[in-house]
Amino acid sequence: MKKIILSCLAAVTAFSVYASTHKNHQLTREQKIVAITILAEARGEGEAGMYAVGACIAQRAFERKKTPSEVCLKKW
Repeated sequence: MKKIILSCLAAVTAFSVYASTHKNHQLTREQKIVAITILAEARGEGEAGMYAVGACIAQRAFERKKTPSEVCLKKW
């Protein structure tokens, strides 16, 4: 669980660093999927909303024994 949360937070941090410095950071496919999902779901909610979406992704991944990218890409 802790690893999944840290992975989500790393993705958000990496994306925010990339967005603020405009340097070419290499993200994994999974990190990109999670970061895009967080932005799509909580762009206007600020950091607290984005953190909440990341925590929700992490919790669902833990409960369903799936990767965060599988949770993000699951159909309704």
